[in-house]
Amino acid sequence: MVGENHIQDIQLPTTLNFKVLKEEGLSYIQEGSSSEWTNLNPSDPGVTILDQLCFALTELGYCMNFPMKDILTDATGELQIANQFFLPDTILTTAAITENDYVKLIIDTVSEVKNCMISPIPTSVSFLRGIYQTYLYINPKITDQEERQNICKAVYIQLNTNRNINELFLIPIALKPKEYKVQCQLQLEDGYTFKSIIVAIQQAINNYIFPNIPQTGYDQLREEGIAVNEIFNGPKLKNGWIKNVDIQPKKDTLHAFEITEVLLAVKGISSVQNLFFYTEDVSNKLYTVTSKKEELLCIKVLPSSTEKNVLGAAKDAFFENKTAVYFSNNLNDLFQASKPKEDIEAVQMTPEVPKGTFRDINSYYSIQNTFPTAYKVGLNALNSNAPAFQIAQSRQLKGYLTLFDQVLANEFSQLANLKTLFSFKNAISGTPSDIEEYNQLKDAYEKAHPKYPAPFVSFSPTYFYQSLYNSVPNIKPLLKNNKKFNFSYEVLSAQTLDNESWLDYQEDPYNSYVWGLKTIMEDEALNVNRRNELLNHLLARHGEAPLYINTICAVPTYTGDIVKDQVISKSIYLQNYQKLSYNRAKAYNFLGANKLYLDKKTKSVIDFAPVTEKIQEEFKKGRQVDFIPDIQKIERKQYISPSDIINYSTLDLKLNLLFALDVYYQNYLIENTTETAWWLLHNRKGFISIETSLLLKNAQFEVVFKEEINANVYWTTARKLTYDELLILNAMVEECKPSKEDVDSFIAIKKAYQLHKKENVRFDESEYCSITNSVSWSVTAFFEEGSIVVTSVASLFSATVWYIFPSYIPQFTSTTFQKRLHLFFENELPVTTAAKFVFVEDDLLKTLIKAYVQWHNELIATNDYTNQGISLLEKSNLLAKTIIQNFVSE
Repeated sequence: MVGENHIQDIQLPTTLNFKVLKEEGLSYIQEGSSSEWTNLNPSDPGVTILDQLCFALTELGYCMNFPMKDILTDATGELQIANQFFLPDTILTTAAITENDYVKLIIDTVSEVKNCMISPIPTSVSFLRGIYQTYLYINPKITDQEERQNICKAVYIQLNTNRNINELFLIPIALKPKEYKVQCQLQLEDGYTFKSIIVAIQQAINNYIFPNIPQTGYDQLREEGIAVNEIFNGPKLKNGWIKNVDIQPKKDTLHAFEITEVLLAVKGISSVQNLFFYTEDVSNKLYTVTSKKEELLCIKVLPSSTEKNVLGAAKDAFFENKTAVYFSNNLNDLFQASKPKEDIEAVQMTPEVPKGTFRDINSYYSIQNTFPTAYKVGLNALNSNAPAFQIAQSRQLKGYLTLFDQVLANEFSQLANLKTLFSFKNAISGTPSDIEEYNQLKDAYEKAHPKYPAPFVSFSPTYFYQSLYNSVPNIKPLLKNNKKFNFSYEVLSAQTLDNESWLDYQEDPYNSYVWGLKTIMEDEALNVNRRNELLNHLLARHGEAPLYINTICAVPTYTGDIVKDQVISKSIYLQNYQKLSYNRAKAYNFLGANKLYLDKKTKSVIDFAPVTEKIQEEFKKGRQVDFIPDIQKIERKQYISPSDIINYSTLDLKLNLLFALDVYYQNYLIENTTETAWWLLHNRKGFISIETSLLLKNAQFEVVFKEEINANVYWTTARKLTYDELLILNAMVEECKPSKEDVDSFIAIKKAYQLHKKENVRFDESEYCSITNSVSWSVTAFFEEGSIVVTSVASLFSATVWYIFPSYIPQFTSTTFQKRLHLFFENELPVTTAAKFVFVEDDLLKTLIKAYVQWHNELIATNDYTNQGISLLEKSNLLAKTIIQNFVSE
């Protein structure tokens, strides 16, 4: 049955209570008029006016009580979310940062991988830190080696595409199965057979060793009571969310009692006795089995062919009711099946977005239309034959009432534009309905060539209003200078001329009425400060410190006014906040970045693109239209695109945005034709940033071992090692460390690398690392360029990222700019990283840019699996050499 509808007798809020509003109005009248106004009965015209105003106020109160989803729903029925709110799956998620995050990313994007393990490469060499090795549990059904290698490459691309600053991932290793068999005596519960539980047994053991990671929908996780923040903690996934508790490490050691407990947990098994492992010979009983990092323990379960209550035998059949039941020896047949595609598509990944109902709040219905006919102020209150005296009386009352109409209409407009007031985008007009109507009557040419300068446009208004042209009946005679357009170059009837002049008056954004209204409503200083405070609120709501942003944006760039510039910068920052927040620690993608050229048009890597007069003329146009900042143009210029996320680190994008570096370059290029300035602006967001960990890929390494017991006895390799060879050697060194008491523990290294004794070798005493109690080693990087060999020093790698700025832009070398840079890096860099910035002259900058372009393009080519034409030893080291020679001292 449908429940009965009823009315609750409760006290209405003041905004909806006509009686309370009228009583307050009457109290004000009595207080203000003293004894001069004594008739406060409904028959008094003043009380009638009060009634209409109170009814209108209850309408405003009614609209104010609309659900927020209704207020934010537009005429098409769509909730206005863009630049208003961030959905939880976009703002609570983050690009991979932790090991668990990367595991989730791999499981979600590479379906053939069922689990994986990511481990940092252990090292005592300072500049080799931040390198990770990944081990993949690939679907055992995939046995083709080439296919497995392609899966490893796909994971490699995913990892390095999503890497963070100063982190590198090596080619993943597919786990190799290390097989054992298990035998034990089982007691089954009534109603169960080996055939009915064998699959459950195998899956239970597999999941205990290294479980498949399940992906679950948002709705199911919420039903389990998991908090929203926890669900979305990590990268944004496509096929279901992964709980952190479901990510378990691989077990490299198994004891028999552990498997016993696993079997006892399988439904249908009542007891387990005499469990042990074996390989081929069942008499060789093992009670503990182990595997290496690159191996995966695989415990094969097969029923016995001799005894019905014995699990584990060499054969693949057992007899049940005198019928042979066969099981495959292939473990793959017991592999847990993936979810069908239709199940994945049915997963609800996000909470449902609220649906609102459009409310036309901005449309205003004049109170004059609600007055009794006798008051002669409504739409059809007077005709053209009415006496002049009566017309004058009507207009006098209408003029009085229109003041209330204007205030009420503005209040409705303010409420209707609540989504604009709290938007990340700055408003461009205080009267959106009028500018919309104005533009609707214009074609494309007229919009591009407006009749009036900046019609209805202002800088970031926070108070909204609307004209009463179409709301108040017969308002024209009440407006100042309403006959301004009462002229024509052709003969027209009086009525036609009156109609056309009225339309021209409304179209004029500077007529006495609407310009006066704008002047009253918009105080620029008040609006700008109010908008700044609103943006501070929005920043704080998203966990950003407004004081920090104010300090970074403390120098006027866009407009010459600090507060206006802060409003622009904060607005742009919030519009791009989701991308910056999600990718907060992300480095640039050297696998997918675009190639660089000194001149994109000619694809030259030799000559820079010239700064033409056309470019300078474009910059001279500035960022204003009719003396009002062109906010939309600035927003388009500072929009962070998906390709920016690939070609730049998030730190670079944030630096460019908050410091408004584009403006410095554009102002400089108006008077100068410096080619490097145009290149930096057009290709690198205003500076060059270099991760020192990526420079190492080009280096060669000299390794020296020192025996502590034999003074001046050094061992070194026959030749310098490549980056990959050094990593392999580093792994061998780390394996030696557990046995520090063994004097000859690095004999395997001597043999593998054919070490030989050498005197007078470079052994940096400040950078050496102990291997055992008797042996230490030192690693030195060499960057060769032609016949010049440059040896790296520790100070090159003391900074994670080098930032190179031109010194010829005067603002860059100022103390204020450099202090802001220090503050920025101090707040934005992870604690494990450091940045160093330098300012260089144009000649050196040209050399650095050319070297950077060559290095960048070769880095892409070397890591492109379709183009393996460049070996590590052939890559250019000009960039590293130039940095070391100019900015690093021995």
